[in-house]
This record gives sequence, C-alpha cells and structure tokens, in this order.
Amino acid sequence: MSLESINSDKLIHPKYRFLSILRIIGNSFFIFGYAVLLFNSVQLGIVFRMIGNLMSFPYFYKVKMWDMMTIRSFFAIIEIIKITQIIFWGGN
Repeated sequence: MSLESINSDKLIHPKYRFLSILRIIGNSFFIFGYAVLLFNSVQLGIVFRMIGNLMSFPYFYKVKMWDMMTIRSFFAIIEIIKITQIIFWGGN
C-alpha cells in the first residue's frame, strides 16, 4: 500500500506530512492502549495511551484542533493520576 493510495481520502495533510503520520501512529497507540487497558494491564495500557497522546498532540496543535487537545488532555490527566497511584501505592 503506497502513501498516495492512503492519501486519496486526505488522511495525510498535504502541508504536514510528518505530523500526519505521527498522528496516525499515535492514534493507533491510543486505541491499542485502550484495549490493553481493558483486557490485560492497566499500567501498560496507560503507557501506550500516553505515548499515543504525545505523538498526536503536535498535529492537533498545528491544525488548531483544540477540541481534540482538550479531550485528550482530560484523558491524560486521569491517566497521570492513575499511574501515580500505581507507582506510589501499588495495586491496579
């Protein structure tokens, strides 16, 4: 599958190709992290989701997707609280 065929539906922003690819990979991490969180390990799932957030944020900022940044920030705050709880007080 070539990059041109993926871009046929404007999945990759023409001005921000690298950031678009980071967004796609970051969203994949975010979704995969959610599945890991539900079915396997809370700690590992949160780590995947946080990596996904970090990879997606630059694109959302550049194209001014403030709604996505806001909702993902709320998720990140909740995840940071949970990871802190796991690190300092143990447990799931």
